[in-house]
Amino acid sequence: MSAPRPAPIESARLQLRPFTSADFDAFFAGLVQDHEVMRFYHAYKSLTDIAQRRERARHDFLEHFEEGWEQDGLVCWALYPKSRALAAPEDFVGWCGALTPNVADPGLGPEIAYMLARRFHGRGLATEALARVVTDVFERHDVARVHAIMDVPNVASRRVAERVGFVLRGQIDAYGSSEMVYYTLERGALSALP
Repeated sequence: MSAPRPAPIESARLQLRPFTSADFDAFFAGLVQDHEVMRFYHAYKSLTDIAQRRERARHDFLEHFEEGWEQDGLVCWALYPKSRALAAPEDFVGWCGALTPNVADPGLGPEIAYMLARRFHGRGLATEALARVVTDVFERHDVARVHAIMDVPNVASRRVAERVGFVLRGQIDAYGSSEMVYYTLERGALSALP
C-alpha cells in the first residue's frame, strides 16, 4: 500500500503509533529476549542464539507487520505510555494490531494479536489497547468480524480477548500447533469498557 501510514491514535493511557523498524530494537530487547513473554511462541523455545533469534523475530513480526500494511492496509501499533509520547525505548509497552491471517478462512476477517512487556502485565493495558485497535479496524475496514488465535493454556491472553467481547469458537491448528483456540468478535459486539 503506497499511502502514508496512519497518524497515531490514543487510548486512555496509551499512545498507539504504527510499528516501524524504529521500534524493533526496543521490542526485541524488552519482549523477544524475555523467555516468559515468549513462552507461547513455539518457534522461540529452542532458539537460543541471539543473532538467529533476532533474525527470526524480524521476519515473524516486523516483516509480517509490514506485509499486512502493504497488502491489506492492516496496521500493527507500537504501544507507548501516553504520558510520555516521545518515549524512550525502555518505555516500549508492546504491540497490538491487525495482521494478515494465519488461517485460510476469509470469513474470519483480519487476525488481531497483542504482546506486552512483562513489566506492563496485569495493569489492564492489553485490554485497553485491544479495544482501541478493534475499534480502529472496524472504522478503517469493511469487515464483519475479526478473530484472534491463542494457545489453549494462555489464560491471560484469552481473558483479555473475552473482556473485549471476543467469543470462543473452538480449537484450531495454527502456527505449527494443534493446541490453539480461536475467538471471533463481530462488528458492533465490542464490550463497553470503562
